[in-house]
Amino acid sequence: MAAVKWLFVTVWLGLLPVAHASEAALEGLSREVAERVVALDRAIEACDAQKRSASPAALQRDRLVTLGIEREAVMGAVMYLGQRNDYRCARRPLADLLLASTLLDNARKAYGQPPLGYPDTLAALTQPDVRYFELEAAYGRLSPDARAYLAAQYGETPFDALTVIKGLPEY
Repeated sequence: MAAVKWLFVTVWLGLLPVAHASEAALEGLSREVAERVVALDRAIEACDAQKRSASPAALQRDRLVTLGIEREAVMGAVMYLGQRNDYRCARRPLADLLLASTLLDNARKAYGQPPLGYPDTLAALTQPDVRYFELEAAYGRLSPDARAYLAAQYGETPFDALTVIKGLPEY
């Protein structure tokens, strides 16, 4: 009986550092996820501030006519560029958060704990929807000159696409 107790104590003591190591690893990864959430929140706030302070260029009717872009195509292109710029603005902190949350879930699995599912939730909340990709495809079908003109107007900075569309001249 003493041998069984000794074996149990030896095994338990042998596992103790692993249990503490797993707790420490998971705590560290959880802190990393929390820090990345804060960083993403700050980035989104900064992007929103850029969007609010942006003064998007008004599109020139004559130039649009010369380029042969239909009004509906311009509206779709402006919506695409607005969404694209929004996504790009916070892309890096979002990628960092997705990586940190994936690492946490993988570590939890390795230690026999259920994953939290943060990566799936983040992806569902932040991925562009199908309409975005439809707008992107339509934008890609515009002539190179039309894309160059529109891209030059709106660059990479977030802007309010609806304001631009409301100010779009009739033609």
